[in-house]
Amino acid sequence: MICQELQQFIHKNFNFKQIQGWQYQIQNALSISLKSSFVKQLYMSNTNAFDVNWENYLQLGSSYTNISSGLNIRLGLLPLQEIINSIAYNTHLNNKNTNNFNESESFFFYKTNA
Repeated sequence: MICQELQQFIHKNFNFKQIQGWQYQIQNALSISLKSSFVKQLYMSNTNAFDVNWENYLQLGSSYTNISSGLNIRLGLLPLQEIINSIAYNTHLNNKNTNNFNESESFFFYKTNA
């Protein structure tokens, strides 16, 4: 087990207390997951300085399953970009037929999930 050897090396060289219980570690196994998300913009101010987005996430897997829904509220220090072109969602969907540009974006955000 590489992790066990690494942890023992670090604890030994930095004089940390040795950890017990490696025999109870969950064994490595293949895990398969399917993730999906959906974001819907509920409101955008006329000045592009404030928006509210509804976010939904679904993850089904053999080791982890989750479903969540919530709001993402952004208050821009610079004008906010559209969802399809925003750093908030790691998106920048452009091709030769679109006219979106990678402009600077800076904002505070508050995110809720349930």
